[in-house]
Amino acid sequence: ICREDLPAMVSISRMLIELGEVDRGISLGRAALEIDPEAPEALYAVGLGYEAKGHYGEAAVFFERALRYMPSSKKLRDKLEEVRSMDTP
Repeated sequence: ICREDLPAMVSISRMLIELGEVDRGISLGRAALEIDPEAPEALYAVGLGYEAKGHYGEAAVFFERALRYMPSSKKLRDKLEEVRSMDTP
């Protein structure tokens, strides 16, 4: 596995999450982060996985990390706001 595999890994991670294979999707997203810990799309994918599991606090952590590398992303800001609101009792 190398850096060139990263886009495919992130795409498959997101597909697995969408298909309900959330744990596998998170695992693959985390594997992508081992290749590049600053990859915003991989951080976003893992965040989506945790959101799908209802782990909104963990999802927020990954969305916040992704925002560090893509601070102008409205998609990330909106998603972060959404999971933060769901994490509030």
